[in-house]
Amino acid sequence: MDYARIYGEFIADRRSKPPPTCYSERHHIVPRSLGGDDNPENLIRLTAEDHIFAHLLLAKAYGGALWFPLTIMLRPARQLGVTSRGKRAIRIAAIAKREQSKRQSGARRPDVSVALSGVAKSAEHRANLSESRKGWRDTEETRAKKSAAVRLRVYTPERNARVSAGLKGRTFSDDHRHRISAGAKVRHIGSGNPRYDSTVRTFIHEDGRIERLPKHDMARKHGLNRACLNYVISGVRRTTGGWRLFDGGADQEAIEG
Repeated sequence: MDYARIYGEFIADRRSKPPPTCYSERHHIVPRSLGGDDNPENLIRLTAEDHIFAHLLLAKAYGGALWFPLTIMLRPARQLGVTSRGKRAIRIAAIAKREQSKRQSGARRPDVSVALSGVAKSAEHRANLSESRKGWRDTEETRAKKSAAVRLRVYTPERNARVSAGLKGRTFSDDHRHRISAGAKVRHIGSGNPRYDSTVRTFIHEDGRIERLPKHDMARKHGLNRACLNYVISGVRRTTGGWRLFDGGADQEAIEG
């Protein structure tokens, strides 16, 4: 089952509806572990049930570390003897989250936030985290899913600035430089890429311009973020750079009218 596609359709459906008026939680559409950030385009408010279900789909789609937040979310259900990840477990966990929110409402939330802000991990804590990761190996299936998830990443100017600052002053060995160079020489671009999608789609700009191109060529010609263009195609977002998918009905009538 294509859980990544189901997840995209689920998020698109929730974005098409008004934000929840009851208890809700902030959800990163592209998880931070897959390169997501706090950009408003990458955030959505979901009910407790929808939030848990979204993480269930992400875990099934990409596996690996994405099972961890789901395990934490479903802990209240396991404590009551419900070990499945079905509707009953999600409902029990959602009730627990709402009750916890009520207990922590009011003045306590900012107190907790202030108490935790700026808390740095000790050298011993960092060493323990590093030691716990040694010997960790993802399965071939998990690595393949992570590779596919890279295509969902949104690289914002803030993220690029942080990466650039982190690399300043860093030196690479001759062997490292050689491997980078060799990798660049065999990289395929455009139609030479094995993952190239040759499907021709029709896009319309807010100023009336129309383009019929494969998505890779569309992104390259107009300088569009390919991840954002994929979101437009899958329905997660409506436009990017002023471009959206052509609606054969309404748009055609507007042009002819």
